[in-house]
Amino acid sequence: MKCLLKAGADPNVPDEFGRMPIEFAAICGPRQDVEILFPLTTRILFVKDWSVNGIMLHACLLPGQEFYESGLEQETARLKLQGKKALEDKDYHSAIKLYTKAMGLEIDDATLYSNRSLCFLQIGDGDKAFADAYTCRMKRPDWPKAWYRLGAAQMFLKACDAFLGGFKIDPGSAEIENALREALNALRISRGAKKT
Repeated sequence: MKCLLKAGADPNVPDEFGRMPIEFAAICGPRQDVEILFPLTTRILFVKDWSVNGIMLHACLLPGQEFYESGLEQETARLKLQGKKALEDKDYHSAIKLYTKAMGLEIDDATLYSNRSLCFLQIGDGDKAFADAYTCRMKRPDWPKAWYRLGAAQMFLKACDAFLGGFKIDPGSAEIENALREALNALRISRGAKKT
């Protein structure tokens, strides 16, 4: 949240359901998020007790809370479905954007991290693939696919580091070039067999 605010995000713009960021933070986030937003938020007139505690209480009593939460769930499901379609169409950049938006609504969904990790692998961004795979595994340590994604990302990073390092030293080496090609092909085959 601090990064978003530093980048210029406006804490006084409501979402598509009319909720202010501070209200959303009080509903879905820890108290610390409300404390960060409080001095930057213009007073909401219908909140009687304009304090961090008052906002927390106000958020709990908001009418239509179930509708709001179901709207978030529906939007998350829509984004996940669109992300899956983009992934199937091999439009990895669009899939990454869609999964990232869905994560903004449902940060604890391990499948979003798993799928985005796969997308990052497909575009050759091993560091981001590893970060998402690691997060996926932390969220669902009992899920075999989380471990698979982590292994695929580690294999990609290690293979690329080793073979690219050798190739930089000896760019004319057909042996190193072939080994790199074989490692990447093996990784592609392995990923193709274990798609989402």
